[in-house]
Amino acid sequence: AIASFVTSYARIHMNKIMQKNPESIYYTDTDSVFTTKELPTGKNLGELKLENTHDSAVFLLPKTYIAINPRGKKIAMKGFDKKKVDN
Repeated sequence: AIASFVTSYARIHMNKIMQKNPESIYYTDTDSVFTTKELPTGKNLGELKLENTHDSAVFLLPKTYIAINPRGKKIAMKGFDKKKVDN
């Protein structure tokens, strides 16, 4: 019950963010937002935190994307072995 509450609350929080900037949101999940707009961040529990910036990204399906920046690339493919995704 607690996990369901936390996930539901996160979805409500993320939905409020998406409604303010719908044209600049490209991907969102329970704990992440890919956007071209700068969002307010903080260090407290429940506030957004900027973890990374990317030059380009391709979003194929939920939890399936690649994001590229000068330091490298991040590939996410839920349900696939990490070694297979990296290859």
